[in-house]
Amino acid sequence: MDIGVSLKKIRIYKNYSQQYVANYLNVSRSTYINWEKNKTSLTLQRCDKLCELYDIQITGLIEFHLKLLNNAKNIN
Repeated sequence: MDIGVSLKKIRIYKNYSQQYVANYLNVSRSTYINWEKNKTSLTLQRCDKLCELYDIQITGLIEFHLKLLNNAKNIN
């Protein structure tokens, strides 16, 4: 599981649309969608900006992602 899944889950939890997040990051919606689908890599600078929007620290994003990975392993 790549980070895009975590980005999508947090975005949905925050009740933000893909367009809203893309606008905040000053990128196209298709660029943002590609990050959620892990088709393109997210830069650290963009990741920092996302964390700012979501009001979390980068370490919080990483911890959330690791929990999702652990849950996925336990299901299988």
